Amino acid sequence: SPDTFSLQVEIAENPRQRRQGLSRRAELPANEGMIFLFTQEQPAGTSFWMYGTSIPLSIAFLDHAWVIREIRHLRPCRSPLPLLCPTYRSGSPFSAALEVSQGYFERRGIEVGARVLLRREPPH
Repeated sequence: SPDTFSLQVEIAENPRQRRQGLSRRAELPANEGMIFLFTQEQPAGTSFWMYGTSIPLSIAFLDHAWVIREIRHLRPCRSPLPLLCPTYRSGSPFSAALEVSQGYFERRGIEVGARVLLRREPPH
């Protein structure tokens, strides 16, 4: 349908993968992203930070039904000092978070209330 978009995502589902996220990447292709999966709902005060991340990103926080509850825009932080990198709070409890290149959601008219579907391809 015209209001459905396909995105190739890497899955970050363990603590090490979630900590690394998209840091130390030089670029992120327009139709790619990363989805962070959590086994338990994360509280509204949970934040993401951009230490070591040089790509401007947007992040959508998804509830247990995979509906976008908040979208935040994250600025790159090239500081060698972690304390100088800002954090971005979710603002709502969430079960997953989807990071994409900044502007991806706006260009497609994707807003709070949209639903995300995750289809895992079987391993080759």
